[in-house]
Amino acid sequence: MAHEYKYRLFFCREARLGEQSEVFGKPRQVVIVAGEVSGDRLAASLIRKVKELLPNTVFRGVTGPAMRSEGCLSDAYIDDISVMGLSEVIRNLPRLIRLRNALIKTFLNSSPDLFIGIDAPEFNIPIERKMKNRGVYTIHYGCPQAWAWRPGRAKSFSSAMDTMFALLPFEVDFFERFGIETTFVGHPLADKLPLKPLKNEEKQALLFHPDRDLIALMPGSRPQELIRHLGVFMRAAVILKEKRQNPQFILNLVNEKDLHYAKSVCERFDLNVRVCSANSSEILTAADVALVASGTVTLESLLCGTPMVVGYKLSLLSFMVISRLVQIKSVALPNILSGRELVPEFIQSAMTPENLAGGTINWLSNKEARASFYEQSRLLHRQLVSPKYSAGDFVAEILRG
Repeated sequence: MAHEYKYRLFFCREARLGEQSEVFGKPRQVVIVAGEVSGDRLAASLIRKVKELLPNTVFRGVTGPAMRSEGCLSDAYIDDISVMGLSEVIRNLPRLIRLRNALIKTFLNSSPDLFIGIDAPEFNIPIERKMKNRGVYTIHYGCPQAWAWRPGRAKSFSSAMDTMFALLPFEVDFFERFGIETTFVGHPLADKLPLKPLKNEEKQALLFHPDRDLIALMPGSRPQELIRHLGVFMRAAVILKEKRQNPQFILNLVNEKDLHYAKSVCERFDLNVRVCSANSSEILTAADVALVASGTVTLESLLCGTPMVVGYKLSLLSFMVISRLVQIKSVALPNILSGRELVPEFIQSAMTPENLAGGTINWLSNKEARASFYEQSRLLHRQLVSPKYSAGDFVAEILRG
């Protein structure tokens, strides 16, 4: 069914924010809590746009480096709340509850005009509920994946947030069925990356040989992901070295602090791997195939026009619990968006070096499959481009109200 997206000027419909707006000339204050690296980038893009429209707006909250580079003040850091998997959450739960309670107190005392939670719904939604109950307009940016698992929790979201910003088109209909005002705002990555990526030029710009396979290895942004994935990815690279003629490898990390650990792992293998913490879009554009952890990087690879093999492994306890709750067959965003197995994905025990290497070789040896993927990726890219009003435009209109 075709989606009809409704672009609203929220301030025309919500008197509450207008009643609490500060006097003319006094800066508006926005609190943002981002839960992971992808949320940091979303927040930074939003901050940049709002400051173009309302230069005096003050931002504060839970930040990553991209947010801080845009002038957002830090009450805590993303690393303080970024945990993945059931066992990790349980182990950190008392600390996370204490931190969340302290942040709620700090935020309410600062009397913000607007609260924006990005990702991390288990951490953010209780904060949003407190803020909304105290008369603060609340937005959740980046829909919780209730369409993938535990859909019943969506029933309670409307009591915690005034509106939701969706990054994926199909999320609008899903959440509006639960009475949640939801607006598709496009994905900043789709706006940032060109529809026709200059793949050969990027490969040469990174000083890789243009006629040899270039394989990008991206094992994830969280420490737990790096520990579980990197060794398997490297063993897959060893197989690729044996099966392909002179392949080139680049291992890219989101955090520079992980470089030492990654280099120590790579030294165990007889491979010439370039290890860096660089612009992931440039690397993915240059790569012939990417070997990636499930997450936002799968979407980034899609938008760069680069076929990929997706792998992911959770702790055994987390997998046993989550696998019983998941409502969808695929976890990789390219497969979810396309409605079919556009890229191979290997989860948990299926994430073996042999499977990862085999999927990569299939891409490298099948020119027609790569061309078909590229064509499909361009179609999906166009669907994800921001409509007339971006998230930053909506936030600015709310603040003007």
